[in-house]
Amino acid sequence: MPIQHPILSDPEQCRKLRAEHDTILGAATALNCGENTVARWYRRHGIEWNHSRSTATDRKRRSILAELSEGISPELFDWPTREHERQAINREFMAAKRPQRVGVIADIHAPFQDRECLEWFLANERKLDYLVIAGDTLDQYAISRFHKALHVPLEREYRDAAYLLGKLAKRYPKVIITRANHELRLEKMLAAELTPEVFHQLKERIDILDLLLLRVKADNVTPHRNWWVQLGDAAICHAEEFSVVHGRSVTNVCDWFERMQPDIKVVVQAHSHHQSMLPYHGKLAIECGCTCHDMDYVMLQGRLGAHKKERWHRGYAVLQFDEKGACDWNRSGIKFYPS
Repeated sequence: MPIQHPILSDPEQCRKLRAEHDTILGAATALNCGENTVARWYRRHGIEWNHSRSTATDRKRRSILAELSEGISPELFDWPTREHERQAINREFMAAKRPQRVGVIADIHAPFQDRECLEWFLANERKLDYLVIAGDTLDQYAISRFHKALHVPLEREYRDAAYLLGKLAKRYPKVIITRANHELRLEKMLAAELTPEVFHQLKERIDILDLLLLRVKADNVTPHRNWWVQLGDAAICHAEEFSVVHGRSVTNVCDWFERMQPDIKVVVQAHSHHQSMLPYHGKLAIECGCTCHDMDYVMLQGRLGAHKKERWHRGYAVLQFDEKGACDWNRSGIKFYPS
């Protein structure tokens, strides 16, 4: 018997809840925090909480979040705007209604990119319908919190990243570039140094993706200012989730998608600089590797990280989709650069 949810069954109550700041905060929290906080929010509004997979309750919960997101003020939360952008990108992808091949590269960290690895990628993948650059396109080394042995001007980073992005835009018909932790370095530094009011005025003018696109001027490059983008039934991500164990980072991200968006069947995760591919709880989990050189903070300063076990994996991932947007697991996978 389906569970009755008062928020959905009573339109007047739904309108009142939209007007309450704490309800809006609860909806945003439900997309970004742990299950205990989410459970408390649902109990407060008389809704049964059940975090088990693929239940009617879970589907109702997602519909409530979608309903509430329509009434959220953009001055308070940014995630509804990013969700609409993500849906628009996926609608365009699905509208093709034909088989499509998608390449995924990540962690370029310009100006520390491995040029030979990128040239190898370009030589191997001459025909892609989409290229997704899954975060950390540039490093922003000059404003890193790590100790720096060399001075690398930000202008050098922007120039190298823009040149590479322009080269990729000329090769492939559609390029999507997402934002990750390194793209946010400048924003985080200014947020720490400026008053909230001054930072708010500057925030929209310092978006690194916009600065890159001003230099590239390519109509076929779509920036997505979030850590993941959806194409068909696949999510291409750069979550700040790291583990020295191969596959652990992406399986943790798979768990998040199972709770928040279970229609995702393939998860490609960047950030770890590892490569792996395995089936996991009904999903295909892929770590796509990196396309940069080993960094000074690893090679000179003893910050071993993943290098305690082995060096970073250079390479990329390829996804093959059918005309309905379903990823073919047997024709998708990772390509390992033999450095």
